[in-house]
Amino acid sequence: MSTEADVYIAALQPAEIFADTAYQRVLDVPRARKMAGTWDRRLAGILEVSDRGEDANPRYAVLDGQHRWAAARFLQTPPSLVANVHSGLSLADEAALFDRLNRQRKQITTWDHWKARRAADDPMVVAIERTAATVGLRITELTGTDGAVWCIGTLEKIAACAGGLELLASTLTVLTSAWGHQRAAFEAPLVAGMAMTLYTFDERLDADRLTDALSDMPPKRIRVNASTMRDSGMSGSLGKLSAVAILNQYNQKSGRRLAWPTNWKGVLPKPKQDGGAPQSPRTAAATSSTADSSAPAARAATPAPTTAARELPQIGNPGNHPPLAVPNGLPPEHPETDSHADAVMAMADRTDADIAQALNIPERSVRRIRADLGLEPVS
Repeated sequence: MSTEADVYIAALQPAEIFADTAYQRVLDVPRARKMAGTWDRRLAGILEVSDRGEDANPRYAVLDGQHRWAAARFLQTPPSLVANVHSGLSLADEAALFDRLNRQRKQITTWDHWKARRAADDPMVVAIERTAATVGLRITELTGTDGAVWCIGTLEKIAACAGGLELLASTLTVLTSAWGHQRAAFEAPLVAGMAMTLYTFDERLDADRLTDALSDMPPKRIRVNASTMRDSGMSGSLGKLSAVAILNQYNQKSGRRLAWPTNWKGVLPKPKQDGGAPQSPRTAAATSSTADSSAPAARAATPAPTTAARELPQIGNPGNHPPLAVPNGLPPEHPETDSHADAVMAMADRTDADIAQALNIPERSVRRIRADLGLEPVS
């Protein structure tokens, strides 16, 4: 194995480098071509290569940076690449070093990307954080404090979907109106479920009724209900099942009852491409300073302080709704989930097996409800 004295830095031409398939991964050609199409010398970094000696042609086996090397080869005028050159390695040494380099590399997290984009004034990040701030929320990875929102992947999916920033603003407005800044109200499944509910039913939802219905229960109860549905065999993500739980709670209040459309798939709507589509979130964010007050980004940035919690924008497809019906295998209500949680709470001093037998539900459901309610297990 090489030592520090066996390594030197050199500028190499891509034609001098090759990939040994004995240990290298299969090249992702589309990825390499995409990298070539957006080539930035500053992002090329430093490759790791092994010097096979003067008699080898090509001479240098790439250990780390295969896709950057391949991208450079796709350029019309391939640039020189800076590399740490390891000499004196056998094939086994190269394979071991390749494995070690890949194992020791620290993966960039979603939060690392978010903070970098924030520092670069990425329009989407700026718009999402501005939208959250209008209802007193902070986008942060510190999950232990009230008022913190950390489900950045979900927030960006909502902002990038057909509902755009307007849907995101409405989602956060309803959640804060019902539960204030409780951190349990801003877990990813609940945020996604609320966005799906608002987008699907838009102006048919009574904002006061929705807020009152949700404020009757702690936000964790929605998660409990969704988890219980899943344990009972209902398919779909926790976001989808949270949406079902939200509508169930809404329908328990007096007023017109709503049901999910037959074609509802339980996912956020894809961005629309037609002329009547909402403004692209990226475009809206980039132009919000000059757009009129009717633009989604502008409305999200400056909601009316006293009415924002009660007035929901029309974010679906008014006037062209699918017929109201219940999807196959999706009951309109699951009131038993509320009673299960109440029963587990009442029998908290009993074992999971006793509770499961009493309620005729699986023990795993009891364990999940107990965890979601913050109850300690009983042995």
